[in-house]
Amino acid sequence: MRLEISNINETYTTIKNILEDARTRISHAVNFVMVEAYWNIGKIIVEEVQKGKDKAKYGLYLIKELSEKID
Repeated sequence: MRLEISNINETYTTIKNILEDARTRISHAVNFVMVEAYWNIGKIIVEEVQKGKDKAKYGLYLIKELSEKID
C-alpha cells in the first residue's frame, strides 16, 4: 500500500510541474506578443502619421482619438 501512495505522489508532482511550466511559458508568450503589438503600433504612428519626425503637431490629439476608438 505504501508503494502505491508513493507512486501517486510522484505522478502528482510530475503533473503539477508540467502544468506550472506550461503556465509560465504561456505567460511569457503572451507578454512577448503584447510587447510586439505595442512596438508595431508605435512604429505605425512614427512612420505613417509622424512621417519620422519626433512629434506630429497634432500628436496629442491623435493619441487621444486613437485611445478612445480602441477602448
